[in-house]
Amino acid sequence: FWAQVSRAVVRDRSGQPVYIMVQVVDISARKRQEAALAELNLYLRMAVEASGIGIWSYDTQRQVGSVDDRVYQI
Repeated sequence: FWAQVSRAVVRDRSGQPVYIMVQVVDISARKRQEAALAELNLYLRMAVEASGIGIWSYDTQRQVGSVDDRVYQI
């Protein structure tokens, strides 16, 4: 079980604490998704390394490109 806990102190006009609000949110699903994504990323990196290929991309809207080190080696 993963939880995100937030709190806030509510004060009166003189600055004295009146009460504390606490919010606890179950973030277990998000943590499972993050772990699954990290595992997929690992498998992708392993596959790219084993294949010996290079990867490049280009965003035509922003006109920004990127290449990995293998492209330069090729």
